[in-house]
Amino acid sequence: MSGSHLSKDLYDLIKAIGDSRSKQEEDKIIRGEARQLVERFKLKSISDRQMKEYLISSIYVELLGHSASFAHIPAINTTQSKSIKLKRLAYLACTLFLTNRSNAQILLVATLQKDLQSKHDQEVGAALTTLCKIINISILEAVMEPVYKLLLHKNSWIRKKAVMVVHRFLILNPSLADDLDPKMKTALCDKDPCVMAASLNYFHAAIKANPNRYKDLITSLVIILKQVIEHRLPKEYDFHRMPAPWIQMQILALLGLLGQYDQKASEGMYEVLGMVMRRADDLGINIGYAIVYQCLKTIITIYPYQSLIELASSTISRFLNTDNKNLKYVGVTGLALIVSVNPEYVLKHQNAITECLEDPDETLKAKSIDLLYKMTNYMNVNAIVGKFLNYLRTAPTDSPIRKDLVSKINQLAERFAANKTWFIAVSYTHLRAHETPEHLVCRLLLEKKKKKKK
Repeated sequence: MSGSHLSKDLYDLIKAIGDSRSKQEEDKIIRGEARQLVERFKLKSISDRQMKEYLISSIYVELLGHSASFAHIPAINTTQSKSIKLKRLAYLACTLFLTNRSNAQILLVATLQKDLQSKHDQEVGAALTTLCKIINISILEAVMEPVYKLLLHKNSWIRKKAVMVVHRFLILNPSLADDLDPKMKTALCDKDPCVMAASLNYFHAAIKANPNRYKDLITSLVIILKQVIEHRLPKEYDFHRMPAPWIQMQILALLGLLGQYDQKASEGMYEVLGMVMRRADDLGINIGYAIVYQCLKTIITIYPYQSLIELASSTISRFLNTDNKNLKYVGVTGLALIVSVNPEYVLKHQNAITECLEDPDETLKAKSIDLLYKMTNYMNVNAIVGKFLNYLRTAPTDSPIRKDLVSKINQLAERFAANKTWFIAVSYTHLRAHETPEHLVCRLLLEKKKKKKK
C-alpha cells in the first residue's frame, strides 16, 4: 500500500495496526483511535474527504472487535450525501454497524425510500444491499412497494438484489407468501440467469415450509435444469467446464423437497436426474462429483425409482476406488444414504467398503464401520463381524473408534447369531480383549453352562 490516496492519520493507523505484535498492542491502538474519532465526529464542519476517512477508521474499530457506536448516527446521516462514493461507504458502514435487532435503522427509512426510487442504479443497489442486512419487521411495510417495483427494473443487477430483499420479506413474515409467490414465479422465469438463480433461494425457504403449495413449479424447474446442463446459459456461469454447478445443486435440492413421498411429482423428475448424474460423472472433476452427490441425495429423497437408485449406487461406489480420501468419504457417505432406502444396492460393494478399514484416516474408518453395520444381514454377518474383529485386534486401545466398534460387534452378535457356538466364539474374542459388557459376559457364561449340560 503506497498510502498516496490516504491522509497521514489514516495511513499511520493502518500501518500501526499492521505492525502491532500482540493483541494488547493492537487494542491499545484501537482504543486510542476510538477516543480521537469521538472528538472528530463532534466537529461542526467535516469535509467529504474527512468523513470518508473517519468512517473507514470506524469500520476498522468495529471489525477489530471494539464498539464503534459513536459512528452509528454519523454513518446514518452520511447516507444522505450527494456524493455517490460517500453514500455507498456510509451504507456499507450501516450494514456493519447495525443489525436487524437494532432500533437505529428506523432513522434510515426516509433515505432508503428515496434511494430505492432513484434514477441512479448505484444508489438503488446500495439501498437494496443495505436492506438485505438490516431490514426488520418494523420497517418492512415502509419499503415493500418500492422493492416490488424494482423487481421489474430494466437492470438485471437491480432485479437480482430486489429478489434477495423479497426473500428477506418472506423470512420476516411468512404470511406474505400469497403476495410474494406470483412475483417470485415471474423472477424464476427471468431472462437473466442471475435473477433466476437468486429466486431459487426464495423458493428453497418457501418449499421447505410448505412443499404441497409449490408442486406446480416442478415442470419449470425441470426445464431450467435441462437448459443448464445443455449449456444454454452464458459461459460466465461455467466452472471448470461444468455449466452453472451451484444453480444445478440448488434446483436438485428443490426437486428433492417437492418429490418427497409423492410418486406423481417424482415421475416428472426421473429423466432429468439421470441426465444430470451421467453428465456430471463424465467430467471427472471435483465440482462434478459434488453434483453427483447432490443428485444422489435427491434420488434418495424422492419417491424411489429402481433404475435411478442403481445408477446412483454404481456411480457413487466408484469413488471408493480412488486415492482421494475426500472422495472415498463422499462415496461411503453416499452409499450410507442408499442403505436407508434399500441395502441390496450396496451389498455388491461390500469388499470395497471393507477395504476402507485399512485406510489410516480415522474419520473414513468410522464412516465405513457405520455403513457396514447398517448393511449387515444373516448372509454377510460372518464376513463383516470377522473384519470388525480383525480390526479390533490391531486397533490402538486409545482409538476413539474402538468403543463404538465393540458395541456394534456385540449388537450384531446378538441380532444375527446363527447358533450359540458362533455367538460364544465372537464373545470370547471380546473377553480376551476385556471389551465385552457385563450383561454379555453373564449371557456368555449362561450359554456355556447350558452347552455343558447337553
